Amino acid sequence: MPDPLYPYVGGKRRMLAFIDENTPEFSVYHEPFLGGGAVALHLIRKYPDATFMLSDLNAEIIHTWEQTRANPEALVTLLQEHAARHTREYFNTVRNWDRRDYWENFYSPLERASRFIYIASTAFGGMWGTNDENQCVSTFGKEEFRPKITNLIRVSRLLNKRQVFFKHASFEATGRYYSAGDFVYLDPPYATDHEDYEVWDGYQGGGELGAEFQHKVKEFINKQTDKGVLVLASNASTRTTETLYAGWNRISRELAWTSGSTNRVATEVLWGNLHLARALQQRN
Repeated sequence: MPDPLYPYVGGKRRMLAFIDENTPEFSVYHEPFLGGGAVALHLIRKYPDATFMLSDLNAEIIHTWEQTRANPEALVTLLQEHAARHTREYFNTVRNWDRRDYWENFYSPLERASRFIYIASTAFGGMWGTNDENQCVSTFGKEEFRPKITNLIRVSRLLNKRQVFFKHASFEATGRYYSAGDFVYLDPPYATDHEDYEVWDGYQGGGELGAEFQHKVKEFINKQTDKGVLVLASNASTRTTETLYAGWNRISRELAWTSGSTNRVATEVLWGNLHLARALQQRN
């Protein structure tokens, strides 16, 4: 199975078996928070006859997936150039491309895709971060960059064998494409509790903060549920999420995580609507 194209904080690679157990049979799949794409890649491989509608508010993510499918050889060439020139100074230069006025007009989607993979792969903590102006603020983290060329080619071939559509859009904007019987998996930035209030560290540079965002996600989910869409959502267990998803099918599992030299056990939670619960009963 192909691996994700780049590291991504909050990626679901370790949760694939857990998510798979709660995935129904489907013909059309939506994922409005594409992120690292681990779940999408897994399902694209497993369901060859389905249609996949994948989107993200981060334009760099969408450029990366589109260029991986359309121009893998050219993308590999650019990644090899980044690898050959990789230093702390070079990293900062590439990261700062978006400080230039109208920078989107100076760099092609292919160049932006290579930049995203390069920065995400070499940044401290594997983190692509942005400020309020939506400029990349990732910091240098790795002395060496080795592009995963074979994996990129595998991903490209898989995407070209399937019906996969990419869209740069907010999650709210994707709702018009959903129909009864479609399956959607949502992995929004997690809610977190802090003292007496709910905080959240950013959907996108300049994005909303706090529980308000989680309420908007749930309102979106409610609208899709009213259409008859099968919904599976992942999030942290907090006061806000437990209240918002009260009455839904709540599935939790403890998973072991390793970060550097630290081992920890975290409880991951999935919520499914009634349509999904019924579909899973029929599948079983």
